[in-house]
Amino acid sequence: IFKKDIPLFKVNISGLIALNYVPLRVEVLDQFNGVLGYFEEANFTSVSFSPGIGINLSSPRIDDRFSFYTELRYVRNSFSDNVYYPSSTYNQNDVSIKASYIYFPISFKYDIPFSEAANLFLKGGLLKTFLIDSEYNNFRSNTSVPGVPPTNDKDRFDFYSTQTGYLLSIGYQRKLTEKLDGGV
Repeated sequence: IFKKDIPLFKVNISGLIALNYVPLRVEVLDQFNGVLGYFEEANFTSVSFSPGIGINLSSPRIDDRFSFYTELRYVRNSFSDNVYYPSSTYNQNDVSIKASYIYFPISFKYDIPFSEAANLFLKGGLLKTFLIDSEYNNFRSNTSVPGVPPTNDKDRFDFYSTQTGYLLSIGYQRKLTEKLDGGV
């Protein structure tokens, strides 16, 4: 009887590029307008590419569809907006936020095959982000009385943050060539 030699563990290491779309909405309650009137509401959006490396560990002897998955990706988001408030003493604000971090999910992956070349997958687990660098700037042009030349101020804050959360995703993966897969 011919028996195929199936490895106990199988590791796939792959390079990846992800597209990040991050909408960020900022608003402050009316009771804080006197203190933070220059930052009432703003809508920011960041679109960026994120390079990284993915590691998939499975055990074909047990179940080739179930695996442990992790990746390391570098993410850089950049938001900017010119916010104008005619009813406030802080009339105009050029706000910019920049942040770069490492994206590190620790998850389990389950493949649902459609064919030998395509499958759906489910991933779930923990997500950790490590902040590398950040910058917040707000250049304010302040006029309290119409017709009076504005005074200009520049606010700057630094962020010190690492986030932990949960990850749940669904995706589609297809074999493009023998060694190249594509997925969404």
